[in-house]
Amino acid sequence: MALASALLLLMAGAGFICGAIALPFDMNAHVRNTLAWAPFLVVVMFAPLALLLAPGSYRYTLRRPVE
Repeated sequence: MALASALLLLMAGAGFICGAIALPFDMNAHVRNTLAWAPFLVVVMFAPLALLLAPGSYRYTLRRPVE
């Protein structure tokens, strides 16, 4: 699965580089828009937090006595 994902990502990158794939909007205007950065910042801040808290929550769930 990892190899297939890497191959797909490599093919998409090659398509963008050679010009076969184009974005349907102006990326420069999108980058300058502050509202476009909000989802990116939320993911950058909360994804690591969720990844750090997940093992502890999983461990707590396993150790909790069955009712």
